[in-house]
Amino acid sequence: MFMFDRRLLDHFDWLLFFLVMALVGIGVLGVYSATYEGGQSLSPLAKRQLSWVGLGLMGMMIAFAVDYRRFERTAYLWYLITLVFLLLVPILGSSGGGARRWIDLGVFSLQPSELAKISLLLVLGQYFHRIAPIEGYSLRDLLFPGILIAIPAGLVLLEPNLGTATILGLVAMTIVFIAGIRSGTLALLAAAAGGLLPVLWQHM
Repeated sequence: MFMFDRRLLDHFDWLLFFLVMALVGIGVLGVYSATYEGGQSLSPLAKRQLSWVGLGLMGMMIAFAVDYRRFERTAYLWYLITLVFLLLVPILGSSGGGARRWIDLGVFSLQPSELAKISLLLVLGQYFHRIAPIEGYSLRDLLFPGILIAIPAGLVLLEPNLGTATILGLVAMTIVFIAGIRSGTLALLAAAAGGLLPVLWQHM
């Protein structure tokens, strides 16, 4: 049972919400305009777009009402579930455009690399919340989170899906930077990232 805390409304970013809804509205109008035919109210594509908007709003309300600390306690569980789906992609995934990224679940198709964005965010947040050196994170402190990042990013890169793998890396680097990192460690990571550019280029 979800318990809604009214104090959450005091921290709700209404400006961001209305800006997002404006963008969603423009998108729906674009689909409606592109698929409009005389005498037809809404095309199937426009109706589908509206249904996804409704589902998205429901998901937002549920996420808003749930205490984020519940997700923190189950962060590693979601991370493991994501890894299982990523490992199943080469076996059960459907191919398209020279890549194998989707798993057909019957009702809908699942792209595990999208789950990786959320689960990686949760597991890194949980780690940096529990381990917080006063002087900032050293290279040794980042060894374990580096492994957490490398496994899903590597599996996504093998699909191949360079775009999502890059996003995972950028999300991870942003979290590490916000958590607090020593300047020397940051310089080493930047140099290592530069050394990986030729490898990423081959996967483009």
